[in-house]
Amino acid sequence: MLQNKYLNLLLLVLLLAGCGSTPKKTTSVQASPTPTETRHTNRSPEALLALAEQSESPASYLIELVETVAKTHCTKAIDIAHLVQTRQLLTSAQQQQLAITQSQCLLQTSNYVAAESMLESIPDNSPWMQQKHDMLYQVYLGSERWWLAANSLAISGPSDYANELKIWAIMQKLSDQEIATHQKEISRLNPLLQLLVVQRQLTHSDESTDRQFSAWQSRFPNHLFARQLPDDIAGILARPKASFENVLVLLPLSGPRQAQGEAIKEGILAANFSSNFAERQLDFVDTQSWTTDNPPQLDFTGYDLVIGPLLKENIDQIQALIPEGLPVLFLNRTENAYKQLGQYYYSLAPEDEAVQLAQNLHLQGIRQPMLIASENATYQRMKSAFSEEWLKKNLKAPVILDFVDNNDVRQGVNDTLALTDSKERVAQIRNLLRPELHAFERNRRDIDAIIILANTTQTELINPLIEASTSPFAEIIPVYATSRSFSRNLSNNDLRDLRNLYFIEMPWMLGEAQYSWLQKQTDKLWPGRRDALQRLFAMGYDAFNMAPYLPLLAQFENQSWQGLTGTIRLNNLNQTERTIKAAQFTEQEVILLEGD
Repeated sequence: MLQNKYLNLLLLVLLLAGCGSTPKKTTSVQASPTPTETRHTNRSPEALLALAEQSESPASYLIELVETVAKTHCTKAIDIAHLVQTRQLLTSAQQQQLAITQSQCLLQTSNYVAAESMLESIPDNSPWMQQKHDMLYQVYLGSERWWLAANSLAISGPSDYANELKIWAIMQKLSDQEIATHQKEISRLNPLLQLLVVQRQLTHSDESTDRQFSAWQSRFPNHLFARQLPDDIAGILARPKASFENVLVLLPLSGPRQAQGEAIKEGILAANFSSNFAERQLDFVDTQSWTTDNPPQLDFTGYDLVIGPLLKENIDQIQALIPEGLPVLFLNRTENAYKQLGQYYYSLAPEDEAVQLAQNLHLQGIRQPMLIASENATYQRMKSAFSEEWLKKNLKAPVILDFVDNNDVRQGVNDTLALTDSKERVAQIRNLLRPELHAFERNRRDIDAIIILANTTQTELINPLIEASTSPFAEIIPVYATSRSFSRNLSNNDLRDLRNLYFIEMPWMLGEAQYSWLQKQTDKLWPGRRDALQRLFAMGYDAFNMAPYLPLLAQFENQSWQGLTGTIRLNNLNQTERTIKAAQFTEQEVILLEGD
């Protein structure tokens, strides 16, 4: 009893300190009584303290006290709960009950890490399983752990059609890799995973849509969706597959941009001739003459698809002129871009590659990257895109080295890696000691990745310089680059200068085996074509083949389509986001990396 009185005195001090004055406005936290226990919910904290002091078993009153205080003073309730836990012998059920109330308060105070840790300590066979997973669902949703969020919602929510739709919406956010991983598990969500696989295959296969979904319904006849598919899937089945017979293509086919326009045109024609569908009627219009004073005069009658224009100013000129419902795939994106049904933006923006590199390096655990960027405007935009994406995921900004010429790079690398100071220290020691002293400079150890944003020639000069500037005592710092550092026409000397460099590039440029037949044909028709034009050819080829799948890509989050230019998704503005392949230079060849 003496110990109880001492505890109750401490609790009273806490109550007087935190609850005696007018409470600050907080979101109400619902108490979590034992499911089989009847509570007097109107008892005051003071009354509960008095009951606890008089009782030989005060734990139940003290837990009720925590729940009562939590309704208006969450922070104080957490302090009181900690006192109860450390000074009272609680049963397992009481510990769990107290943990539920504490977790509710931790969520209210946005301490999600502590809330998750406490909730995970509660076993799933406890009476509070449903409440536990309801809160875990909120934690996982906030931290974008979609698979865990879907599982917790399946446990905590009702077993009805509406809740299944909520789970289905969350699972749309899963990546293809996550789907492949969780398919191997035994899970209550397995039927939805299999349905998601069928949905994702719609943009990778020409197999009958009806047949695929019917097979799923036959496989899972007891699932709620077997009787009534979600509206988004039902809409696919009701909508006829897009088939474009008459296509209008808007490109610069004369003037300074003629070479780019012609490369895209040749890609579109190649896709049309190699298509599984009947050849379409393609009409090409030259956009070179379009100006503010000479706006385009276009008749869209009879066309069921428009591809282009390529230039941003041309897109702004015609966007408002396009008839409602006519699908358009613009070949660029503009600052004035807005989402409109049936209008899509396809771009090979170099900034997207910088964003992908930042995401890849974050997943690899890189903490302090260094950016070496040419002062060319394109590379400065890439630098800004990388830095912005990096700061979304990390608190520490990347180290930046901008350069104009080779001397800038040499001095900048030495200064940034702290080799200049190291050399000065070595020289001072050498002067003090005998001439036979052998010493090595040591570079700083916090930089764990270097990213080169430059063209191929510049990269060939920078990469050996980085290798030479790395101390023999230090771990090798991995060096990364974008497709701008790659060329299909590299000599053995070039490969030697680029050795060990990691980079990302579109499948077409890496010569993947599945496209070898097309490579042979195009190399015969256009031998020695420049790298930039090769990429634009691939863009035209993909634009034509991707068009029928654009409504699906727009409808489903994370739905992808794979082509010569990479794996393509659409964001919420109907703009393409590309993921391209990871590769590495060796002294003899370029090798593709698994799990890119």
